Amino acid sequence: MSRVRKTLLNAKVGVIFYFISTVISFITRRIFLEYLGDDFIGLTSTLKSILGFLNLAELGIGVAIGFTLYKPLFEKNSAEISRLVSLIGYLYRRLALVLLFLGLILSLFFPIFFKGEEIPSIVVYTGFFSYLIAAVLGYVINYSSVVLSADQKGYVITAYSQGSIICRQIIQAFIAIWLQSMILWLVMELLFAVITSYLIDFKVKKTYPFLKSRTSYQGNILTEYTNEIKKIKQVFVHKLSSFVTSGTDQILIYAIIDLKSVAFFGNYFLITNQLKVLTNNFFSGMAAGVGNLVAENNKAQIHKVFWEMMGIRFLICGFITLNLIYLIDPFISLWLGEKYILNNLIVYLMIFNLGMNLIRIPIDNYITAYGLYHDTWAPITQMLINLFVSIFFGLRMGIAGIMLGTSISMFIIVMIWKPFFLFRDGFKINVLKHYWPKFLTLIFSLLLSFVAINLIVNEFLILDTSSYLNFALFVLFLNLIILSCLPLFLYVFNKGFRDFFHRLKKMLI
Repeated sequence: MSRVRKTLLNAKVGVIFYFISTVISFITRRIFLEYLGDDFIGLTSTLKSILGFLNLAELGIGVAIGFTLYKPLFEKNSAEISRLVSLIGYLYRRLALVLLFLGLILSLFFPIFFKGEEIPSIVVYTGFFSYLIAAVLGYVINYSSVVLSADQKGYVITAYSQGSIICRQIIQAFIAIWLQSMILWLVMELLFAVITSYLIDFKVKKTYPFLKSRTSYQGNILTEYTNEIKKIKQVFVHKLSSFVTSGTDQILIYAIIDLKSVAFFGNYFLITNQLKVLTNNFFSGMAAGVGNLVAENNKAQIHKVFWEMMGIRFLICGFITLNLIYLIDPFISLWLGEKYILNNLIVYLMIFNLGMNLIRIPIDNYITAYGLYHDTWAPITQMLINLFVSIFFGLRMGIAGIMLGTSISMFIIVMIWKPFFLFRDGFKINVLKHYWPKFLTLIFSLLLSFVAINLIVNEFLILDTSSYLNFALFVLFLNLIILSCLPLFLYVFNKGFRDFFHRLKKMLI
């Protein structure tokens, strides 16, 4: 199966499960807020963020080994694939013990950390240990699933994991409505995590029967892969920065404000994150496809595909951000009620951050494909900027100040440094000549589209949120306007988007 066909299959499966899980997520979140309360939902978000902080030890291993797997998968070198899987298994089993130990130690401080909250201690501990054990089992059982991702078969992981989440949320909704049991709700988190882990492990063994994680040589396997271990250390710093930039927001909101604010922020985060997940699912096979493309070393094709990817990313970014600007507050009001609406500055900063995350993906994919992680100063700088700005302005501006830290740190490192780094050390061409003129043209196309669409919407459309039907009609006409203007401006001004359009046209024909 070709790279394009694998990418399309990943996209098809990802999008199907996305739409099902999105509908279920929005329905069940309203149920959870109504029957279990804002504080409980805020607690679960905070616990997941705390576990994410403990889970930092993992960050980097899967990405670094995935990068190393591209070549043996391309060459169908089953022996080398098995040895690399053994390496990741060796590392993950030890990290599982570290994570479990750190979790036990941290749990001793929960009476201080959650002092004064109305949530019973048994609920806090049940939730934390459900998430902790689920993460540990994922290390011990699912380490070999990295092969599926590297081999452009991420649709398998998507099908099992998203299918499990959908079933879990439905059962949790029934528990919330009829039993209002927080404990049983949290136990379902662990139960379905166990089921998912074993299903994915079964599928990996069936797909790659040659995989052998031989314990006989795992003790000295680290000495055989010194370069991979070096990459893991470098990737760890980058992933740590990524977590601090986006994963600590809810911890900081709880620490500076309260649990209810975490829940309020979480409603908006659910929407923006679901949109990011949709985009990632649609292009879930692209990263491995880029890795395969780089392994072939056709420089002309590498550059052409890069700008095609940038063109389609700007289309998606413009489409999503424009919809959010007009629709996110009215949707929150219809979905949950006006009391859950946040102020405009918070919302615009969240949309801006989402836009940067959508645009950055092609650069990240190519950096991963080239294995470029030695710029460890950059993520450290990003972390420091983010924490300083978030805490400083968070104490003065609340949630908006915390979002501002994310915006500033991402803009400096992700939008300015990362392209320079890729073009200098990956493509080995001049970034001023070959990147910024084309990138700024994409920005110009996007801004021009925004102006034109805003003029048309203000002139001809009136937003009526008195019912879901009126809201749906506004959404329909808004998107007709967006899809009439945005692709046109991108096509006229950007060669990369034109190349993508002609590729898509050829595939459809």
